[in-house]
Amino acid sequence: MVAGIVGLLVVLGLAAGQYIWGPMVFPSGPLSSEAARVGFIAPDFELATLAGSKVKLSDLRGHPVMINFWATWCPPCTDEMPAIQARYARHAPDLRVLAVDAGEIPGTVRPFVSSNGLTFDILLDDSGAVENLYNVTAYPTTFFVDAEGYIRSVKVGGLSESELDDQLKGIGIGP
Repeated sequence: MVAGIVGLLVVLGLAAGQYIWGPMVFPSGPLSSEAARVGFIAPDFELATLAGSKVKLSDLRGHPVMINFWATWCPPCTDEMPAIQARYARHAPDLRVLAVDAGEIPGTVRPFVSSNGLTFDILLDDSGAVENLYNVTAYPTTFFVDAEGYIRSVKVGGLSESELDDQLKGIGIGP
């Protein structure tokens, strides 16, 4: 009886979470065996930006990097974007932000970026390969990488402004 009640509460909690924060999204392919893990070098990747140029993570060594996996349809993703933009504007060029979009077409992403005044790199992960490489199972998921290329922390779910500031301090950005 108790197990049934606990199970029901878990299901109700998951349903409430999906209603409030949006659906959990799982990668379409197998998870990488070379998973991105805290304390290890961030797996390298190269993706096209919304503007058409290429960004390769390893080329950014020497700068702390925030890698944010997101989508335009994800409420917690869109809620945290103004805070991310504000921190980027304050700390660029020292801080690099790579916002990896979850396979949406440029025609969907471009109006969102424009209307929100986002000036950091928006990367298009058309195939989901980088999402799989980083074992992303929910949006938003954010990796904080120090200037030497090591992942120092990972946050699954939306970031509050104070959480964002704390995470950035962990990679050498901010007071």
